[in-house]
This record gives sequence, C-alpha cells and structure tokens, in this order.
Amino acid sequence: RFLEKAMATFPAFHQQTLDHGEPRLLEVSGELQRRVADLDVKIRGRADRIDETPQGAHIIDYKSGDSGSIDEMKNFSPQLYLLALMMKAGSFPGFQPKEPWQVSFVSLKNPPNIFTGKKDIDKRFARGVALTDELARFEETFFNWLAEQYYPDTPFLPQIAPQLTTDIGDYDSLSRRLEWSRGEGADD
Repeated sequence: RFLEKAMATFPAFHQQTLDHGEPRLLEVSGELQRRVADLDVKIRGRADRIDETPQGAHIIDYKSGDSGSIDEMKNFSPQLYLLALMMKAGSFPGFQPKEPWQVSFVSLKNPPNIFTGKKDIDKRFARGVALTDELARFEETFFNWLAEQYYPDTPFLPQIAPQLTTDIGDYDSLSRRLEWSRGEGADD
C-alpha cells in the first residue's frame, strides 16, 4: 500500500518542484571540516535531493513515513541544518558555495505542498530570511555545544543517561545498549 500511495502522490509533488527549480543532485554525500576547540572535526552528510532555484539551493529530505518537523530537527536530529551548512561551505561536488534558500522534509506517502503559504517556517520546511536567521543561530549553538562535548576518543551515546531509562529506541540496538546493560557484552 505504501508504494501504491507514493506512486500516486509523488508525480504531482515532483511537478511542483520542477515549477520552482531544477533538481541538481540526488543521493549526494558531502563533508564539512571545521576546527572546533583545537580539534579538526569532519561532519559527513548525505542529501536525498538538492535543487537549484532562482533564490538559492533547496535541500529535500525524503521520509518513508510521516515527516519530522523543523522544531524536532533543530533540537534532536539536525540533519537538514547540517546539510544546509555544508551547502554554504561548498561541500557538495558540482556545487559552488551557495546560500540555502529552503530545507524541506517530504513524506513520500503524502507529500505536502511546500511552496504555498505565507509563512517562511512551517512544520515541514524553512525558507528565505527565516531560514538564514535560524541557520545562523543553529550554527553558533551547535558548534558551541560540540566544543564543550566533543572528545576524540569518546563516542556519542544514544541516550545521555541510559541507566535511568528502560525504553529502547531505534539506535540503541546499534550501540548494543541493552546487551551491555545486561552484562552480555564481551570483548571478543
């Protein structure tokens, strides 16, 4: 059913994007290098799609389920804003440094119209001056946080205090948190 719904709704969304710009990059990786607290830090990211519009770059993140919100992204999963910083720095092949004009979450099962409306920040997109302002605040906050939290030999944990919670999230299985908390982990 998901595939049927996506195939039925995606063509109209794709036409909307063509009316506003030209797809330039699909599934492209980039890398942003920064000096943070006397350490060289590399941030790697992969953009699902980057369009070139008359106003600037439009970075699109496709979601197979419901799309996230800009507020959730800013606070918990900053992928789109990090990709926007990478765009500004010229970190994607084939693109010179370019000001991002819009970042959007797009659900494949129900793509929204991300080009209408009077607001520049909505649940699923940020654009224009509002994006520029948000991105400047995010960049300062993120790199200040990174300078305080980043130690080269210490991994980032999926939960700040895993011993205080019993819920297991998607990323906890990758970190083997449940296995280690039971004492089942071994150095083999």
